[in-house]
Order: sequence, then C-alpha cells, then structure tokens
Amino acid sequence: MTVRTIDRSSLEDKFNIPNLAYDLFVLSERHITNPKIVEDCMMKIYGAPILRIAGEICEIIDNANFINLFDEEQRIERKRQQHLAILKTRNLLTRIFILNTRKNTSNNKLSCWISSIEELQTKLRSWIKSDENRIKKGSDV
Repeated sequence: MTVRTIDRSSLEDKFNIPNLAYDLFVLSERHITNPKIVEDCMMKIYGAPILRIAGEICEIIDNANFINLFDEEQRIERKRQQHLAILKTRNLLTRIFILNTRKNTSNNKLSCWISSIEELQTKLRSWIKSDENRIKKGSDV
C-alpha cells in the first residue's frame, strides 16, 4: 500500500493568502501613516477607511480559511467569504485611487501598493478554483 504524501511547503507558497492579506494591511498602514502620503488633516477622510478595509480583508480571509470545505452549507459560506474578500480588494483599490487624486503619491509607492492588491486578488481567484477542484476530486488536502 502506498501512502500519498503532500508537499505542504509548495501549497503554502501557492496559497499563502492570509499572510498576503496581512502584508497588504501592514503596507497600507505604512503608506497611510506616512505624512508625505496622507497628511494628518486627511487621515479621517482617506486614511482611516483604507485601513478599515484592509483590516476587513484580513478578517474575511482568515474566517473563510477556517470554514469546512466539505460541508455543503459551510462551503457556500466559504465561497461567499472568498468573493467578499475580492470585492473588498476592489473597494481598497478605489479608495487608493481617490486618495491619489487628492494627494499625488509617487508612482513607485502607488504601483507597489496596487501590485500587492492585484497579487492578492489573483491568489483569491486561484483559491476559489482550487476549492472547486478539491470538491470535484473529493480531496481533503
């Protein structure tokens, strides 16, 4: 009898979504608390909502990650949470673009921030597809 082994490190690299979300929150916090990007008088209007959304993304992903994929009702909730996280990343991008119209942020900082969000969106979509494939195979990996 052969035992199937799984290389967990490759899975963690491929779907390290909670850590990506946390890194995005930290990056957002660094940018928002930088007075060159967000002046103190603009913090409540622009900075606070961005940090709130980034925090919500972390919570949603963390919650979805612990929902049982192989229970029908929970699987529906997990997928809903995954889609909600994608929606929140879109909201975050919108807020960042609005902030940039008010305070012209350097292209390098802005592109790094946007790239982090786009990477997270891509990983979230891959996570959804991976879940669908796992369901089809009946695999509990």
